[in-house]
Amino acid sequence: MKNQIQFAHSNGFPAQCFNSLFNMIENAEINYIERMGHNKFLLNSNLENLAHELITSIEQRFNKPITGIGHSTGGVLMLIAASKKPQLFKNIIVIEPILYHPRKRKIIEIMKRVGLSGYIGPAKSTLKRKSFFKSREEAKAYFKSKTLFKTFHENCLIDYIKYGLKKTEKGFELSFSKEIESEIYRSTYTKVPLGIEKLKGTLIYGKKSNMFSKTDVRWWKKSFPNFDVITLDTGHLFPLENPSLAAKIINKILKKVV
Repeated sequence: MKNQIQFAHSNGFPAQCFNSLFNMIENAEINYIERMGHNKFLLNSNLENLAHELITSIEQRFNKPITGIGHSTGGVLMLIAASKKPQLFKNIIVIEPILYHPRKRKIIEIMKRVGLSGYIGPAKSTLKRKSFFKSREEAKAYFKSKTLFKTFHENCLIDYIKYGLKKTEKGFELSFSKEIESEIYRSTYTKVPLGIEKLKGTLIYGKKSNMFSKTDVRWWKKSFPNFDVITLDTGHLFPLENPSLAAKIINKILKKVV
């Protein structure tokens, strides 16, 4: 029997950018929403709307409990979804989820209240990103020159150029709206999904991450004892930098799940 998996992508990266990872997950039936927040479930500054989009996708595809895997913002969405419909899940794997220590969440909440949400993470810089290209070749050269993409696995970069761009009359445009991407950053979750301390799962994070700190890890270990914690010598985007490592760990976890 195949491992039935729902995957939730990180902000700004359509799901098929993770094809290299998907292809190395053993014996799996993987479902995903290609670009969350771009469909009938509008964000409206509320990540819970996207969690409902995730729940709907699971219910439409699967008829028994599944494994939920989410990276970054996708990890938080998976946790919110599982808190609302725990019966849909038998296991959860969150990779660098954007769910922080209470002190960091409090700072983000204050920023929202005083009108500084545009400065949460890369919300502001995202809107300035180049989003139109004459060709895919131009786009690839552009992204390869950027620090964020320099450590990407070549196949993941190819998939980003393929699935992260859409053809227009004048050339190619980012398929993941930078306005929606910025709004997702501004909507960073500042609550703890009710009941997630009862969920079983695995947290995977990188010691070199610029998003997930040691303080966050200590809080996770204390607050969610039902989650195993796996530490890697990697950064925040390691599933796109080293998909074989990510797949190897996920395969080990899946073999343990009954």
